[in-house]
Amino acid sequence: EEDGRTNKKLIRNTLKNTEEQLARYQDMIRCHRSYIVNRKHVQKLTRGNYGLELSLFNFPQPIHVSRQYALKVKEALRHH
Repeated sequence: EEDGRTNKKLIRNTLKNTEEQLARYQDMIRCHRSYIVNRKHVQKLTRGNYGLELSLFNFPQPIHVSRQYALKVKEALRHH
């Protein structure tokens, strides 16, 4: 978050390696093969036209949750 806005970050690394580096931070959850999000920034989880979607505070686009990660995301948000 910078200046009250949530931003995307381009990281030149595999998402699997990035996920492993972020493993010690419990608020970081993988929700798709292309996305890792901070659960503190999740406003709501909804069912969209193509499955589950995360709405983030101060971020205009919904983030798709793949079926592979849906249970993990629901569990992580339940404990938040």
